Amino acid sequence: MGLDVIPILVGTIPVFLLIAPTVASGLFVYLGETEEWASTLSTVCLSVTGMAQSGSMLMAAFFLEKAVNEQKEALDAILIDKELKLADDLSAKKAKIFREAFSSMCFEVFEMTSKVADLPEGKAINLFKPGGFLAISLFALATIPSTSVQVMGQQMRR
Repeated sequence: MGLDVIPILVGTIPVFLLIAPTVASGLFVYLGETEEWASTLSTVCLSVTGMAQSGSMLMAAFFLEKAVNEQKEALDAILIDKELKLADDLSAKKAKIFREAFSSMCFEVFEMTSKVADLPEGKAINLFKPGGFLAISLFALATIPSTSVQVMGQQMRR
C-alpha cells in the first residue's frame, strides 16, 4: 500500500491508551483472587479504565460535533441511496410499531413523577400487565442456563 509505518504507529497510540488500563484491570482482577495487593490495584485500574473510556467518548463526541459543524456543506452534498433510505424508514416504522404494541401489552405507563398510588388498586405489582409477567418470566428462564454454567465453572475450578 506504500504507507509509512511511523505515522501509522503514532496513530495507534490513542488505542493503546484505551486498551492498556482495560488489560491491566483484567489482570489485577484475576490476580486479586490470590493476592491481596492485586485487588487494590484492580480497583485503581478499573477506575482509570472508566475514566479513559469516558474521556475517549467525550473527545469523540466533541470532534464529531466539530466536524459536522465545520463540514456541513460537504456532508449535505453526500448523496443518500434511495433504496437504503426506504429500508431505514421501513425499519424505523416497524420498530416504532413493535415498541408501542408490546410496551402497552406489558406495562402500565409509569414515569419518574408517578406514584404507586396512581397504579390500579394502588399496588406496585399492578405495574405489570400479563405481557409484562411473560417477559419477566422469559428473562428469568433465560438466566437459568447462564447461571448454571457459571456455577458449574466455579465448582470445576475448585
